[in-house]
Amino acid sequence: MIKNRGTVEKEIAGKKIGFKFNMAAFEAMGDDLNLGLSGLLISIGQGKLSTLATFLHRGAMQYCKAEKKEVDFTREDASEWLGELGFEEVMKLAESCIAAPAHDEKNLPATVSKESGVLQPA
Repeated sequence: MIKNRGTVEKEIAGKKIGFKFNMAAFEAMGDDLNLGLSGLLISIGQGKLSTLATFLHRGAMQYCKAEKKEVDFTREDASEWLGELGFEEVMKLAESCIAAPAHDEKNLPATVSKESGVLQPA
């Protein structure tokens, strides 16, 4: 599940950069990287640098759109931001936008639906 982190501001190389990590940012990331939501989550979890740079870029793009500010950066700038902020900081930021669905019961038995042949929870 994607959690809307609202607006986050970071000081990067002496400049304040705003980010808005919302569903639209993740949608654009998926389009940029040709990944669905599960692929994005896996790629973020693996700490793939191109995914993290795209995460920063799309978050900054959404911030500019929400604040009606001119975009004065490129995707390549986002790679520099990743270097400036550091891998661990960006991973924490990305992981704070993702929540696993809550399940009250774990390891439920499964059955196969006779109609469709698809695995179903019991």
